[in-house]
Amino acid sequence: MMLMLWFPLDLCPDVAGFGLHTRILEMSNTDRNWMYERLDADGFISPIFRKGLKNFIEFACSNPSFMDGEKIKCPCKKCLNRPYREVEDVMLHLCKFGFIPNYYLWDRHGEKTTACTSSQKDDTTMSLNEQHEPSYREMVLDVAGPDFMTRHIDEEPNPEDKKFFDMLKAADRELWIVYQKAIPWLIVYMRQKKLIQGLGLLVELIDCCMYGCMLYWRGDKDLDQCKFCEAPRFKKSRNSFKCSRVPFARMHYLPLTPRLKRLYASQATAAFMRWHAQDHGHDTGVMCHPSNSEAWKQFDVIHPLFAAEKRNVRLGLCTDGFQPHGTSGSQHSTWPIIITPYNLPPSMCMKEPYMFFTAIVPGPKNPKQKLDVFLQPVIAELKDLWEEDTVTYDVSLRQNFQMRAALMWTISEFPAYGMLSGWAAKRSKDILV
Repeated sequence: MMLMLWFPLDLCPDVAGFGLHTRILEMSNTDRNWMYERLDADGFISPIFRKGLKNFIEFACSNPSFMDGEKIKCPCKKCLNRPYREVEDVMLHLCKFGFIPNYYLWDRHGEKTTACTSSQKDDTTMSLNEQHEPSYREMVLDVAGPDFMTRHIDEEPNPEDKKFFDMLKAADRELWIVYQKAIPWLIVYMRQKKLIQGLGLLVELIDCCMYGCMLYWRGDKDLDQCKFCEAPRFKKSRNSFKCSRVPFARMHYLPLTPRLKRLYASQATAAFMRWHAQDHGHDTGVMCHPSNSEAWKQFDVIHPLFAAEKRNVRLGLCTDGFQPHGTSGSQHSTWPIIITPYNLPPSMCMKEPYMFFTAIVPGPKNPKQKLDVFLQPVIAELKDLWEEDTVTYDVSLRQNFQMRAALMWTISEFPAYGMLSGWAAKRSKDILV
C-alpha cells in the first residue's frame, strides 16, 4: 500500500530555520517505524530516530494553523498532544519519553488524510526498554539535552568527562536482574546513589557567620566562632551545654565549572557555544546580541589569546533579593546568584535552562554591604576559570580543548548594583557616590 500526500503551495509556507517548501510525501508501511525505534543496541539515541525527529519537526512547523505562535503540540508519552511547547522542548521530551503509541498519522500537527499505514505497531510489540525507560537516562537527558550522545568519537574524551558518557551505559543496567539475585535492597540503593553522583553536579554546603561576617570556608573551615564578631558557629544542644554540629547559618553553592563543561558534552548546545563568533548578517550598528557590543569587541582587542579560542565562555552575573513568603508572610530576604553564558544565541541564552543558579545567600536579613562575603566562592571559581585552563570535551567537534571563562557583566537593579560594587547608591539621583 502506498499513500500519496499532496500539500498545496499555500499550505506549505517557508518556515524560518527550516526552509520547508512544497513537497510530495510518500509513506510506505514502514516509513514511520523509526518513531518507536528511539534507542539503538547500545542504548543511545539512534541515528534513524534523530533523522526522523528532524523531519517531524519540519512538518509540524510547516502548518501554522496547528501551532500556537512558534509552539507546537508535544506528542510525547507524558504530554499526550495536549500542551503547546517550544520546538526545543518538544525534541527533548521525545528523546526522553518517546512518541505516544500508534501516532503514525500526525493529524494533531496538520496531516490531513483518512487513512494511514496498516502496519502500526501494537503497544505490546514495543521493547521492554522502550516502555520502561530508565529514570537515570531521563535525568541525564535533563542535564545534557536530547542529542548529546554520538557513537563515533574521533578523539577520546578526557577521563573526567568520560565519566559522564559512561553514565548512560551504566543507566541501562537492568535492576530487576539484580533483584532476582536477592541482593539486599540497601546495597542496591547505595549503588543507585553512587550512579547518580556520577552526574557530578553536587551542591556545596558552606557554613556562615550568623551575622554574615565571614564564611567557614577553605582556611577558616575548622573555626568554631567568627573571627570578627566572635559569634558561635554552631547551635547549642538542647540536652547539654555542649555545642551541636548544626550551624546557625549555611549557604548553598553549586559549582559553575561542571555545568559549563556539560554545555560542550551535549550535541544540543555544543555547536551553539560558537555562535557568537559567526557572521549572522546583522546590519551595521544594530545590536542583536552582546557580541555586537563595543565592550565585547574591545575585550577581544585587549585579550587576543582569550578571543582566539572561540569556545571560551563569556559570562554575565545577576542577583537580587526577594521574599519567598510574600509580603504578607514572615519577613525573610533571600538572594539568589545567577550566572548566564553569553556564547549562546539570543533564543537560548536568556532561557531558564541556561541561567545557572550558582549560589543562594541565606536570610532572613538583607546582606546589604556584606554581600561580597557570600560571593567569595563564586569569585574564586571565576578567577580559576580565567587563570587556569580546564580540559573540556567538545562533542560537536569530537575533541578536547582548554576552556577558559571571563565575567563580562553584572546585571541588577540599582540598589543591588551598589551592593555588588561596594559603593553607596543614591536611588534619588541615580548616581554612585
